[in-house]
Amino acid sequence: EIVYAVPHDKSEVEAIINDSIDIYWNCRRCGEPFTDVTPPDSFFKTDQSNLSMEQKSEKTYKKMLFDLTGEIICDIYSQEEEVVLQPYEKPKRRRQHYFKGYAPPTTVDELRPTVHKAVNDILGVNGMRKADRVKNKFNIRKKKDNVDNILTLQLREEEPDWVDYNADELDVKNALADSIFEVLLAETVETCSKIHDKKLKRVS
Repeated sequence: EIVYAVPHDKSEVEAIINDSIDIYWNCRRCGEPFTDVTPPDSFFKTDQSNLSMEQKSEKTYKKMLFDLTGEIICDIYSQEEEVVLQPYEKPKRRRQHYFKGYAPPTTVDELRPTVHKAVNDILGVNGMRKADRVKNKFNIRKKKDNVDNILTLQLREEEPDWVDYNADELDVKNALADSIFEVLLAETVETCSKIHDKKLKRVS
């Protein structure tokens, strides 16, 4: 019989995630940032002194779930962060990994299913991790290697950047503006020099 040192059942994991969501949601209600959120001692529900090996493992696992929940929530609400742009810069829409809706959830009840689904996919609570669902495009028979799946997912996430020419467009505009400014400056200096020479001739 397999003995698990950490919660592994879906209901147990969801209970820990719900507690984590409540902590982060309270921070959001109070207008506090998500970056410095730490779980209180009551989150672990055990005496933190003289912990056994199993209790230490369970505490570490709960802390991992708490941090993972926070990372997902930060990604969901990343669009709300204010980014100061120059007048000539185009706003760049941030890609969200866990939420594909138009507007982020406005209530904790709307937030829970999204976070649960993301955590279940990452940890494989549903029986299969997200990386394992990536199909081999060429149907090549080879030893199962999750590194290939992870690299494939990373390539898919980075693919939109390959066709994003906003930075190149901005560089061209800046170079063109500098060239025009240099031409105008040279013409202005030349005109001022001619005017100055004419005044000197009149005086003489």
